[in-house]
Amino acid sequence: VKTGGGISYTATCKQSQLTEKFVYTLLHQYRIFNAEVLVREDVTLDGFIDVVVGNRSYIPCLYAYNKIDAITIEEVDRIAREDHTVVVSIERGLNMDAFKDAVWRALDLLHVYTKRHAERPDFNGGLILRTGATVEDACRAIHKSLLDTFKYALVWGRSAKHNPQRVGLAHALCNEDVIEIVRK
Repeated sequence: VKTGGGISYTATCKQSQLTEKFVYTLLHQYRIFNAEVLVREDVTLDGFIDVVVGNRSYIPCLYAYNKIDAITIEEVDRIAREDHTVVVSIERGLNMDAFKDAVWRALDLLHVYTKRHAERPDFNGGLILRTGATVEDACRAIHKSLLDTFKYALVWGRSAKHNPQRVGLAHALCNEDVIEIVRK
C-alpha cells in the first residue's frame, strides 16, 4: 500500500483468472485506493482475495489414502503419482514406512540422540526437533534449567567437523546427530 498515485497492477506471467479490472474493483471494495500490485505467479481469484483480506493461512498438506488393498493396482498407481500423496493399507501394514518418512519430511523434523558421559548413546529414544534446531533448542527440549548450567556440548554426526566436536549453544544440529551436554 502506498500513500498516493492510485493503483498500479503488474503481472510478470500470464494470468488465467485474475484480471486488472478485478484487482481494481476488489481493492476499491476494501477501501484501498493507493497500492502497487505485483503478481509473480498465476493466482486464483480466491487466492488474491485471501492475500488482500489477510485472514487466511496456507499450510503444507499431506494426503494419506487408506485401504489401497481394496482398489486396483492401476488406481493405486494413479493416486500415488499425485503431489503430496501417500497410499497405505493400515489393516495389512502396506507402505507404512513410506508414510512415516513422508510425515517426517512434511513436518520438517530431525532426530537427535542423547548421550551421557562415558556411556553409549540412547538410540531408542532421543529428541525430535525442527530442522535448523540448535544445541540451545535441544537443551530446552530436555529441561529448561539445563541452559543455566550449560558449559559446552560434544556432538557426533553430520553437523560436526570432527567426532566429537566441542560446540556452544548456537551450533546447528543435523538429523541423527548424537549430543552430550557438559554442565558447569
